[in-house]
Amino acid sequence: MICHGDSLVNIKVNNVVSVDNIHLPEKDVDNLSRRIQRASQIMQAMVDTDGFRGQIKSAGTSTLSNVYRRRYLVSDVSWCEVRGVQVVRHQGDPVKEYRDAVNTVAVRDRSHRGRIRVDGKTPVAALQGILTGRMPVAPVQSTEFVWKGKSFYSAVLTPKARVVTDLRIMWGSHHSEQETLFLDVPYIGVTPFIEYLRRTVPPRLATFEDITEQTGLLSFVGPEATKIVAKFLLRSNNQTALLNDCEHGDYILSNLDGGDIRIVRMEEVSVGGWNVFSSKKNVRDLWARLKSARVQAFGASVWEILRVEAGVPAFGQDIGDSNIFPETGLVDKAVDHNKGCYTGQEIVVRVRDRGHINRLLSGFRLHGEVLPGVGERLFVEGREVGWLTSVAESPRAGGTVALGYLRQDLRQSDVITVGPSSKFQATAISLGPNWLEF
Repeated sequence: MICHGDSLVNIKVNNVVSVDNIHLPEKDVDNLSRRIQRASQIMQAMVDTDGFRGQIKSAGTSTLSNVYRRRYLVSDVSWCEVRGVQVVRHQGDPVKEYRDAVNTVAVRDRSHRGRIRVDGKTPVAALQGILTGRMPVAPVQSTEFVWKGKSFYSAVLTPKARVVTDLRIMWGSHHSEQETLFLDVPYIGVTPFIEYLRRTVPPRLATFEDITEQTGLLSFVGPEATKIVAKFLLRSNNQTALLNDCEHGDYILSNLDGGDIRIVRMEEVSVGGWNVFSSKKNVRDLWARLKSARVQAFGASVWEILRVEAGVPAFGQDIGDSNIFPETGLVDKAVDHNKGCYTGQEIVVRVRDRGHINRLLSGFRLHGEVLPGVGERLFVEGREVGWLTSVAESPRAGGTVALGYLRQDLRQSDVITVGPSSKFQATAISLGPNWLEF
């Protein structure tokens, strides 16, 4: 089955819900479940653009097989295809998965994402002119067997500022004298990124190894995520305090029992949480312990809702090689303007200095009962002004919300409709951490 982004099992509550704490009355659960099941049956293909098609083709999706199920670290319940790879859609009860993710804690296996290790003579210098963002430094030891460091979100661009991929980069080990980098990359971005590196980076400076098969990733989300991560992964109160002091992008690197565990604070979804990277064996063992402790597992369906609620674009869904980077609205997050030259800088700086871009990734509240598909076009009085890239029915918003691109020459009084002759209207909202509150 193909699904939008991390799939569109859409959850919507008839009554107005609390922004900070979602509680579903018993009378709503049956109707909610029916909506989820119906939405599962009408999932469509990812947005159909040449840019996304090119990336999907380069990642080799035509040869997808059950190998991805075998490499995934959780037992399958319900599966779908997301941006070129098969993932768990849900664990059997998406309603409970969403409630626990928002109110307590839930964990998702995201081992399908790519992980790349960069070694060699000067890996930092080799990537300095390729990545848009800051370069990491070695972590600092905080307690015995524990180090604290900082990761950075970045993008890789062509000379014309088209997006090759986005990624998160951090130091690769706890040894300050060992210059090694660790990169967390979207699955669909791994192949074009490595091909790009091979064309641009001399092997004498840096070598690149795809370590996805040897490692895994679990994402913990929800208000109690910190407590659960500390309980299962740290050994002392002092180490737990380190988690509480972490800001977005900070990470704890623990070297216990001979294996590194990397715990990274993330804000990829509306409820926040932690990404935990380690060896495949460690991740598999951790998953078994979490399951025995009845920590709620969740799948791509709920992740997609939480991601859209956070206003966070996904590469291969909301971002692709058809976009120039300033259109994504991620320049402030991903670009270090003080670092010197990087590929694509000329276009990025030109747009910044002129203060104008033709179109921009925006958030939308959609008004109507019909759920539009990803790729649906937006119009103002018959003139096409944009399109939708992600759509979700959000309990937090009490309705349908979306991400998409919109022309920036519209008047405030212009009425945006979904489709050329539709009475189904959309309200555009600038993206930010609390965009759903506006």
